[in-house]
Amino acid sequence: MKIVLNRCFGGFRLSDKCEEMLEKKTGGLSFESERHNEHLVSIVEMYGKNASDSLVSQLEIVEIPDGCKYHIDEYDGMESVNTYIEITEDDLFIGLNLERLELARQVDFIKLIKGGYEKCLEEKADSDISVMKDEGLL
Repeated sequence: MKIVLNRCFGGFRLSDKCEEMLEKKTGGLSFESERHNEHLVSIVEMYGKNASDSLVSQLEIVEIPDGCKYHIDEYDGMESVNTYIEITEDDLFIGLNLERLELARQVDFIKLIKGGYEKCLEEKADSDISVMKDEGLL
């Protein structure tokens, strides 16, 4: 997935022309929260260094793994990105499939969502009891 970041001190700023183009394509998208928006990315790809007409903005397209979430960190306008996936306690109990495991290897962080594993434990216990009954052990 491609996202747009500002790579210099100052702040994220599109040129007026690019901002107008983006508004026409999206109907008024706030690019601050949608840095992966395909229209924003295509405009920055098309205009390159001219996507911003500000001396304090240098827009760059950065590739991050498909399927992950991201958080943009900013210090005095210069931006960097941290990628992450969210997994649940159920995922830990059951195990990640190969696709999620590969994605987990590519991101910067893994965010654990608490709760839910008690249900997995109950379902496993019920399943184990059913198997034991079927085998005549209970």
